[in-house]
Amino acid sequence: MLLDMFSLAGQVGIVAGGGQGLGQVYCRAFAEAGADGVWDRTCSAIS
Repeated sequence: MLLDMFSLAGQVGIVAGGGQGLGQVYCRAFAEAGADGVWDRTCSAIS
């Protein structure tokens, strides 16, 4: 499947400004792609 090429399973994403705007979109995309944790300096975790 095409989305398997973009799998982040077993990876951790770090996004600056993940609490709002594009940063929040990236955090959610990382979580949907299977990242184990998506952290932001203003949020504890987004999953």
